Amino acid sequence: MRDMYEDAGEFTTNMLNKFWDINYEDSENYNDVLKFLNQAENFRTFNDGLTEFIKKHGYVEEDGLNEKTYIKKRTDFLYNKFKEQNISISKATLENYFSGETRPDTKKANRTNVFKLCFAMGLNLEETNDFFTKIYLDRTFNVKNVHELVYYFCIKNNKNYTYATDLIEKSEELLNNNSSKNTDSQVYTSSIREETDFFTTEEELMRYIENNKDSFNRYNVTAVEQFNKLLN
Repeated sequence: MRDMYEDAGEFTTNMLNKFWDINYEDSENYNDVLKFLNQAENFRTFNDGLTEFIKKHGYVEEDGLNEKTYIKKRTDFLYNKFKEQNISISKATLENYFSGETRPDTKKANRTNVFKLCFAMGLNLEETNDFFTKIYLDRTFNVKNVHELVYYFCIKNNKNYTYATDLIEKSEELLNNNSSKNTDSQVYTSSIREETDFFTTEEELMRYIENNKDSFNRYNVTAVEQFNKLLN
């Protein structure tokens, strides 16, 4: 069994220690678990997580500066990474990441910006998964969304964001084509991941999207089926 403390950072280690301090022998203490998980102060902010992240990726912070200067320097560092990769983003958006107390929600625009950040920082697949799950606190790739399937393919195959936007444009053209090749089938998210996992060429990906176009954007098929079973 893999040790959950293996490769854990200081924050994760402290969180695990606090969590295991709860007495699980008494069933009533499950309320303590829920209370722990529902207290925002037990979890680091997006600002703190992102700051720690950029420090591990080349950002050096000076001591003794005021908070406004810290925010500006962190923002400038990250914004320059976007510029180096020719990825557009509002500087104000990045500044809000470092100054805001709330985590960006999971709306499409925010998720797109987080993916842009992963491309800008040159993250591989494992690093992207870690950023989403440990800092953004959301699942990484919803591959039933064709944009995120393209992001998955590009990050896995070391393609840049410009390449990804080109593929998204091509995939949108396929999806907007009225002809359909697979209208009766329902493809599950796990199946999409398994079937596309070993794709290495643009042609393979585009062919798959074209052949399964009607399955994209049918979100949470499994969840709906389970809900209907429970409802019955």
